[in-house]
Amino acid sequence: MVYSGRFILRDPKGNVIWKAKTTINGNVDYTEMLDTGNFVLANTGSNIYKWESFNHPTDTVLPNQVLKNGERLTSREMQNNYSKGRFQLHIRPDESLVLHTIIPESAYEYQTYYNSRTYDRLNKKNSSQRQEFGYQGHLFIIGHLHKQCRPVGGGFCGFNSFYVSKGGWPTCECPPGFPESAENGCVQEKVHNCELGDLKPEQVYDMVTLDNTYWHTSANYDVVQPTYEENCSRSCLNDCNCVVAVIKGWKCFKKKLPPSNGCVDSTVDVKAPIKIAKSGKLDKQVIMVGKSNKIQGDSIMLGISACLNILLIMAALIFFFFFFSHRMRRKHSTKSSNILGTNLHSFTYDELKRATDEFKEVLGRGAFGTVYKGVVSSSMHSAIAIAVKKFDKVVEEGAKEFKAEVNSIGKTHHKNLVRLIGFCDEGPNKLLIYDFMSSGSLSNFLFQSLNKPDWNLRIQIANLYLHEECGLKIIHCDIKPESIFLDNSFTAKI
Repeated sequence: MVYSGRFILRDPKGNVIWKAKTTINGNVDYTEMLDTGNFVLANTGSNIYKWESFNHPTDTVLPNQVLKNGERLTSREMQNNYSKGRFQLHIRPDESLVLHTIIPESAYEYQTYYNSRTYDRLNKKNSSQRQEFGYQGHLFIIGHLHKQCRPVGGGFCGFNSFYVSKGGWPTCECPPGFPESAENGCVQEKVHNCELGDLKPEQVYDMVTLDNTYWHTSANYDVVQPTYEENCSRSCLNDCNCVVAVIKGWKCFKKKLPPSNGCVDSTVDVKAPIKIAKSGKLDKQVIMVGKSNKIQGDSIMLGISACLNILLIMAALIFFFFFFSHRMRRKHSTKSSNILGTNLHSFTYDELKRATDEFKEVLGRGAFGTVYKGVVSSSMHSAIAIAVKKFDKVVEEGAKEFKAEVNSIGKTHHKNLVRLIGFCDEGPNKLLIYDFMSSGSLSNFLFQSLNKPDWNLRIQIANLYLHEECGLKIIHCDIKPESIFLDNSFTAKI
């Protein structure tokens, strides 16, 4: 419909979901979708359209549609989000077609990386990229396989994944044992553990060989030669640090976490045996049973039958006491959660006090509080390590910092952001509960660890921290190695 000289589109509830940028002068008699795909507003008896969609392109160019000088194609932000994205194609006044990235909020244009006035030759040593419009209307930049495996960084697909070309289109896939989607990051299903107790490696792991697959720049911490496939696979299986090996010729290159810059290339004669945990074999309970078999004795506790009745009575009294106390605290915590407007788990102060063993182990200190290590039980009755941030000075500034951190981080989800699990807000006791980062902070890994990372791995961790894929932009204001943490897969998180 046309309202106040502007063409607008409303949903069934009357809300405006789209409107034309330009105003329309005069009356409109009818609208029509032409066979060319051009949607027009026109008057009877006139060959001049009052408004047409071909003059206002978004992210799609149809056959017979002309992209005029000054008109731009802008990609959408995501597949189901039609907000402006980061890529833009347009014709400059000098009639050159250019492609570049932009900052959607300010429309600032970065340096052009495609220009129709430039050209290159396609050969084995130097293959230029081509542009294709996909079925979603996106402009894809497609390159040959060997150009995607660069000598530094995490590669085209990042850590724990590999690049494969399917029908000329680039695809990122997760290897076996890393079941999550490549777009959200491939995470190891079972973290490798060198403490197997009485179990042998072949009882815990399987070795699966991937053909024509290699990890180009992943660190080689050991090379076995001369060797063959079975020998290389067995060597990686018995080495607790080895997660994948690459067999090339008579050499076996063993690699540890995180494997980076993975590629599948049918022209390269390589094999990659990868270590995969068998179902259930790496559960802590199985390993602890294996250890406990060594120390089990024939000792029997005496006097249990005599004390059983007393213990039952005491347990009943304690249960009722904590039951009513817990209900009262939950009421208070629920009010606090509603005020903050989040869906995070609300902990009581006593729960966190027990989880941290009276706030015993200190992980770090900041301007507003101290971070302690703790352990809580999940819904599956397994122990989960957590990091508890306790605000020491509950003054007005500290209270504002507490609510700001809950509201901002609690609504932000990103693979390079430490996940906020819950909080506690009981009067002066204000605490935040995060996932525990088992590899510690980046500063410890760089300056205190005996096993310092090579420079390729440092560059990879730094590249991940750029978090270009985050929809909600984050301004940290205190970037330093102590603020960056590493999980089991060496993924950088803040």
